[in-house]
Formats: sequence, structure tokens, C-alpha cells
Amino acid sequence: MNILIRELRVGVKPFVFWSIGLFFIVFAGMTKYTGFTGEAGVNEIFNAFPKVVLAVFGMVDLDPTTLGGFYAILVYYGIIISIIYSISLGSNAVNRESIDKTYEFIFTKPRSRAYIYNVKMISATIYISLFCILNYVFSIASIQTLKIDNTISTEILYFTVAMWIVSMLFCTSAALFSSIFVKPEKGILISNLMFLMTFLIGMSYDIFEKASYLRFFAPLKYFLPSEILSGKVNLLFILLCLTLTVVFYTTASKTFVKKDLLA
Repeated sequence: MNILIRELRVGVKPFVFWSIGLFFIVFAGMTKYTGFTGEAGVNEIFNAFPKVVLAVFGMVDLDPTTLGGFYAILVYYGIIISIIYSISLGSNAVNRESIDKTYEFIFTKPRSRAYIYNVKMISATIYISLFCILNYVFSIASIQTLKIDNTISTEILYFTVAMWIVSMLFCTSAALFSSIFVKPEKGILISNLMFLMTFLIGMSYDIFEKASYLRFFAPLKYFLPSEILSGKVNLLFILLCLTLTVVFYTTASKTFVKKDLLA
């Protein structure tokens, strides 16, 4: 319990920082939506953009003049922020003591490395869960504050769950890479490169019509906004995401136990 409290205490400042960023994105974004409603020709402007531009900003097959379509674009950025934050949580769970040279304060306790790893990942999971809950709260609060007719409460919940599932996938993958590589900075670099690669694959999936197979390699596309807004859920990709998360988590645990912390 003392280890968990310590981990939670260390993570407070970064959590506040990321939460403030999420707050501004959600509220500023919904403020922009109030200027979109009733504007003629908005769709024509977006349709004039090259598809690659729409893919970069998560706008493919979405109508920004509707609350659902606009929120889907907005939450796309929220998910990206959550993923980056989750990568840092997963990496820090494995690397923090090695970077700070404070491993003797925690790994000399009468606890196994596996136990310490599990507690650290519980802390990361708590912060990811709180971050996703804040996304839901900020989203609902912004709609109510701006007096927008809320017709997507259920969809916002689905998007928030999707955010949590995908964030956990990247958190555990970051923990795995950080446990594999001796140098902490290399594990973090590979984790971020993995996210960038999957982001580019997701763009390719949106751009090319005959590239449906790419969806399996792009976690950002496991939960398509068009599917969520139409009330559909693809169980295959949910199971794939959860399975990969479990595999990454357990493999990282086994690798972390053998890692040389003094290197």
C-alpha cells in the first residue's frame, strides 16, 4: 500500500498538467462548435480539403456541422493526448527509479519485483481511468455550459470507454518496451515511434479505400467514430485490443523481473 501511495503522489503533478490540457481542448473545441452551427457551406469547405488533410485531423466520413460529428473530431485529439500521457505512465512505471537513480529506495524493500511492477501499473491504470472520466465530465459540462442540445450522451460515454481501452494498450506496450531495453530513453523512444507508426497506418487506412486490412495495425481505428455514432461496436477489435493489452502487460512483468536496474 505504501508503494501505491508513493506512486500516486509522484503522479499528481503530471496528471494535473495533462488534465488542464484536456480541459482546454474540450471547452475550446465545443466553443468552436457553436460557431459552426447554422453556417452554410461548412461541409463544402471541408469536402474541398484533400483526403490526406482530413485523415490527419480525424475528419474522414464525419459531418462537423452535427454535434456527433464535431465531437468525434474533438475526441480524436483527446484520445491522442490520452495515448501520449499513457505512454509516459507506462514508461515511468518501469524506468522512473533508474532515471532518478533511486531504485535502492524501493527495490530493497521485502517485496518481489513482480509485486512492485503490478502496483506501479495499478497506479498508472488509476490515472488513466481518472483522465478518461474527466474527459466524460468535461464533455458533458461543456455542452451544458454552452447550452448546446445534448443528443449524444451515450456516444460520449462510448468514446470515453474507447479512449480508456486504447490508452491501456499503449500504456502496457510502453511498459514492455521500457522493460526490454536497458537504457530508459530508448524504451521511451521506441514507444513513441510505435505510436507514430500506428498513427500513420491509421491515416493510410482512411486515405486508401482498399486498405481495410490496415485497421488491424492501427489502434486509433479500432473504434471508428462512424460506427460509434451509428450505435455499432466491433467486438473483434475490442477483443484484439484487450488481448494485446494483457499480452503486453504479462510479458512486461516477466521481462522487468530480469532487467538490470544498475545498467
